[in-house]
Amino acid sequence: MATRETIEINFMQAMRQADRIEALADDLNNVSGEKFGGSLQNLAGIWKGENASRYLTKGSVLQGKMSGTAGSLRAVASDIRTAAKRLYDAEMASLSIASDRTY
Repeated sequence: MATRETIEINFMQAMRQADRIEALADDLNNVSGEKFGGSLQNLAGIWKGENASRYLTKGSVLQGKMSGTAGSLRAVASDIRTAAKRLYDAEMASLSIASDRTY
């Protein structure tokens, strides 16, 4: 059976991983919105024609996919937090029951 310290360490590690995933989602959103979006706007201002329109359309689709991936990463981080909390609560309850048990 796991000790209280082990349970707490594992819980904190899971939370840190969720935080890291969420930070990646924030970075991806930043790249998608500000950097990539700004580049597309600059490009639209200087490049005209049919090929420019096609390129910008593909860029816009890619920007949407990056935003969608960022949203998926946030959902994964949330799921990790939820699962970690449930596991933490279950393990702590089990530890409590084991420590209250008399033989």
